[in-house]
Order: sequence, then structure tokens, then C-alpha cells
Amino acid sequence: MSWTAKDVACTGETRLRAFRDVLRRYELARKDANHDQRVSVRQCRYCFYFAHGVAGRAFTEYTCRGCGEDELHPNTAVPKLCGKCAVTFDACRHCGGSMEWELIAEPRPARRYPKKGKAKP
Repeated sequence: MSWTAKDVACTGETRLRAFRDVLRRYELARKDANHDQRVSVRQCRYCFYFAHGVAGRAFTEYTCRGCGEDELHPNTAVPKLCGKCAVTFDACRHCGGSMEWELIAEPRPARRYPKKGKAKP
């Protein structure tokens, strides 16, 4: 089997769709288009709009990192906090981070660190 121009075009189209999806999710996150729904499920913007991984369909027991209580979650993508601790800490139930943070309009330039062993004069 050999790689063809059709394979290249198909792969390119798949990557283009994925890139467009990232841009769409970024705009939704920036505008917080589904704020009420996001807050009702106690998720930060990143987890709500971007963190869509694969989870097994099995009830899974986990330990809340806030109170130490054992909880049951309907799939294998268990959260870090139980619902009560997420409200108490005003934190994202999924990742444990802050519920509210501001998205910057433009990315900040990357920091430039000197290479190891070469200090700036």
C-alpha cells in the first residue's frame, strides 16, 4: 500500500476541521457562551470548553481531594472534587482550579531564558 495524493488531501482536511474546532471552542470560551450551564456543572472554562477526553462507561469510585470522602462517578473520567467541595472552594469540580479567570485577548510573548551555563553579562 502506498500513500497517495488523496490520502494527503484527506489528512489535511481532517487537520483543518480539528483546527477550526479549536478556534470555535476558543471563541466560546472567550465569550463564555454557556456560562450558566458551565457554572451549574461546576467546571472552569478550560474543562467545559476544551477538556473532552475519552471515558469508559463504568461507575467509578474516587476519593475527593478536598474532604477525602469516597464518591461514585458515572464514568471513568473522575473529577478531583466532590460537588460540595467544589462549591466550598469555588473551584472547578473536574480539575480543582479556579472557576473564574479571565482570558487574555492576545497571547503573551514567551519568556526567553538564557541557556544553561551562559549567563547574561
